[in-house]
Parts: sequence; structure tokens; C-alpha cells
Amino acid sequence: MPLRDPKHLAFTRTLSCVKCGCFGCQACHIRKFGDGGTGLKPSDDRVLPMCHGCHSKQHQIGEMRFFSDVWAAIELAKSLYTTIVTGI
Repeated sequence: MPLRDPKHLAFTRTLSCVKCGCFGCQACHIRKFGDGGTGLKPSDDRVLPMCHGCHSKQHQIGEMRFFSDVWAAIELAKSLYTTIVTGI
């Protein structure tokens, strides 16, 4: 069952875009290798802040092309979640 954390999503939206650095972000879920499914987003520990333009591009070209290293992006998302939720 995917992890849901509305407070983490709200905080993520206050950060700058991980790709271009601008503000006004969305909480972008990384779906590749995730626990989501058709019509179901993956867990919220796989979220990165992205502006609308970068988020749209990620969906247009696919995560494997958008992130030069999708595993590094996943690790960054998990690290952000752990830092925010546990305060470490």
C-alpha cells in the first residue's frame, strides 16, 4: 500500500524546482520502479519539487530521459522525505 503524507507534499511544494531552480512547484512523483500502478501514484517518499514546465517535460519525454540518473532522483526524493519526516 503506497505511503501518503499530505504534510510532506505541502512542504515539497514550497521548495525550488530540482531541475531549473524556480519556485511555484508541484509535488512530482517518480513513477519508475515505484509501488504505484495504473491510475495509482507511487508513495509520497518518491516526490521531488518541480515547476509546472519541468513536471510537464518529465511526463512528455519520460523519467529515464528527463533525469540523467533516475536512481539518483529516487534517492534524493527518499532522502528529502526522511529528512523532513524524521527531522534528521
